[in-house]
Amino acid sequence: MPTDEEKCDLQNPCGHCEETWGNSKWFHVPCIRLNLHDIVTYRPGNARANQKRSTLPSLLWSLDFPQKRNISIAQDFLNVKRKDLPTFELECRRFVPRSSDTLYEPYEEHDGGAILIETPPYACSNATSSNTQSAFAGYLKKCEELAIEDLLEQIEDELLETTFFEVRRFASLHKESCVQQALQILAKVHIAKKQPLIVSEDTLDMGCIRSNKTEMNGKVPVPSVLDYQLDTLLMESCERDMDKVVTSLKSMMMVSRRKNWYEVFLTMVTLMYALEQVYNAQVRYNRKTEKAGAYFFTDVHNVSMYMMSQWRQSAKNLIYHFRVVIVGMLPFSERVAFSASAVSRMDSSALAYVNKMRTMLQDRRDEINKLCKNDLDNEQGRPLFWIAQLLVNT
Repeated sequence: MPTDEEKCDLQNPCGHCEETWGNSKWFHVPCIRLNLHDIVTYRPGNARANQKRSTLPSLLWSLDFPQKRNISIAQDFLNVKRKDLPTFELECRRFVPRSSDTLYEPYEEHDGGAILIETPPYACSNATSSNTQSAFAGYLKKCEELAIEDLLEQIEDELLETTFFEVRRFASLHKESCVQQALQILAKVHIAKKQPLIVSEDTLDMGCIRSNKTEMNGKVPVPSVLDYQLDTLLMESCERDMDKVVTSLKSMMMVSRRKNWYEVFLTMVTLMYALEQVYNAQVRYNRKTEKAGAYFFTDVHNVSMYMMSQWRQSAKNLIYHFRVVIVGMLPFSERVAFSASAVSRMDSSALAYVNKMRTMLQDRRDEINKLCKNDLDNEQGRPLFWIAQLLVNT
């Protein structure tokens, strides 16, 4: 155990770890003590708004335009017709822009470029009210299942596809489980990646985007500051959900942690996939803003680097805790045998999943092992990188 002054991690192990490293028979886990409450699997801030932790802005409402305007917003999901999308009603008003209010929005083009759109100064006039926030929570609830369907439609890797089929099956059977809570976070992370659209007759003076080079062609996005308000409410919801997940995880890990390894694994792989989603999305956003003209986003890089550092540390935190839970056991190794009765909430379908994963991992052993031989930072945002650490012995 290191002293309070002596740091310990995989890159700079303490003296105790250096002495025992060569004798380790299982996972190499540093003796640092990480707190599960430090894990962040969503985007807590907003680089465009220069916020490491998003908070609702205090706006100066225009006295020249006191009228309140009601609009409806929605978010597109695959295979869902516009008329069937859940909508959210908002009361908006014009404000007087200040230097801290970003009115420009970059939109990515198919060829890798970006266009920059200036948006009118409109925002939700009652974003802090309990009624608005309660209504927004109800809107998110309606979107969650659509978001998961939308996300899974885009998964091409067989390991992930098989795993999230099992995650959804487990969550549907155990609706109060930690897995279900983690799935809600993943859904909201995916919703956050989508641009809210105005679907009402009143568009707050926003014009329809006309560019065949972007997927936003023919659509009316919400103004930039309104988008930031909605994004902040969404991140606050993710934070509350994450507190519930961590509380549940700690409870399972405190009592019979090895017996609970299966639910812990499904929870952590879901959180890890959310981490990969926000991390890779931020990498793409950095490129997009640079191409659009970084002078509009003076502190985008600094805030992005801060959040990405948080996500890398969160991934390591999850990996270290999972290795403590399984205590050297390799659940997807053919050498390990267990019955469904020995593991909490494991049924015949779960056993079938484990056996299928063993076969797939054996077939892709070289690929997965190559991923796991790298350090845990994953600065290039490689898919499956962090999840692979939960599947095999490193």
